[in-house]
Amino acid sequence: QQARVSLAALRRRALGEPNQVDFFFDVTDPWSYLTGQAVQRLRAVYPVEVAFHLVSPPASEFDPSPQARIRHAVRDASDLAEHFELAFAASKPDPDPQMVRKANAILIRERPAAVQLAIALELAAVIWTHDQKKLTELLGRHGAEAMGAVPPTLFSNYEALRRHGHYQGAM
Repeated sequence: QQARVSLAALRRRALGEPNQVDFFFDVTDPWSYLTGQAVQRLRAVYPVEVAFHLVSPPASEFDPSPQARIRHAVRDASDLAEHFELAFAASKPDPDPQMVRKANAILIRERPAAVQLAIALELAAVIWTHDQKKLTELLGRHGAEAMGAVPPTLFSNYEALRRHGHYQGAM
């Protein structure tokens, strides 16, 4: 594994290609929202390409108590956001499932990664503030894919996340 990573880095340098970050984003995860903001800051300072992957919340085998995970993540993300001057304002501890479905339908549409990341951060802010009106506006502005296309895309991207050795977004 380490040899493969080293060879890839050497190849990128030889060809003058930028580094690439695979970013796995879960719209219901406070950590994804904070990490997405950090990735935007990183892109502003360093020549790095971002591959954006929308994923579902962790599988039940890794998340036996989703409500507790979210509750603790919201608390911790609020503290961390303040410390690092990142946006995070959760009006309620749990995202609205209907809003999440709509946000995911927007985010599975193919776009350049930088654009996708910006839209994902807008949607995460809307999800955590439960702003239905703003979600409707974003849906009209960015469009969405059919709801039936969401689960296969999330599943495929989650499998890629697992192949990278992780189990939740913000990685």
